[in-house]
Amino acid sequence: MFRGGPRHLGVYYGEGPTILHGISWKFHTAGEVVSSPVLSGATLYVGSGDHYYYALDAARGSLKWKFKTGGRVSSTPAVVDSVVYFLSYDSYVYAIAEKYPFASSLESSARNPRGGPRA
Repeated sequence: MFRGGPRHLGVYYGEGPTILHGISWKFHTAGEVVSSPVLSGATLYVGSGDHYYYALDAARGSLKWKFKTGGRVSSTPAVVDSVVYFLSYDSYVYAIAEKYPFASSLESSARNPRGGPRA
């Protein structure tokens, strides 16, 4: 639950970690990261100011794939039924299958960039 409960007070009941064992891994992007990462299975998803959206191996911190958008990606993604949804400052909403090789995008206006009817 975000910030410890539905009232978002930031109070967490229970014992937290008592020993920090160090950093397991870190991953560098070419831009600032203000997007909150989301974990789905063994993959961590996060956007960057370098216009890329990243899928990382959560255990090792290695790159699984990255997807270039036309603007910075600062939104927190949502993962539903193996599809990752996120926004970019290029005015698109993206839906990418977790396995990737293909991606689809819908323009944030009423027009579908693929030329068909609005989804």
